[in-house]
Amino acid sequence: MTDDRTLLLRLREIRLAAGHTDEPTPSRTESLSFVPLEALEDRQIAKEHQKMLEEPVRCVYRNGMISEIQFSSDDEAWSKNIK
Repeated sequence: MTDDRTLLLRLREIRLAAGHTDEPTPSRTESLSFVPLEALEDRQIAKEHQKMLEEPVRCVYRNGMISEIQFSSDDEAWSKNIK
């Protein structure tokens, strides 16, 4: 928190992983279960992608809601979506 309402998020020690399953996708009424990261296959991140993921994001936290999200001017859509 940079002040009583502003958050600054910066990802560190980023790990990406992928998993494959033969199980069907749950319907909207079924609950999702999460697989431990250790059970997934690690994916390598290119240095330039890691650097972009480490760019900070600033946002406002007020009344339990996050708003006014501000990304770096050179951040790309895929990076924003992960954050």
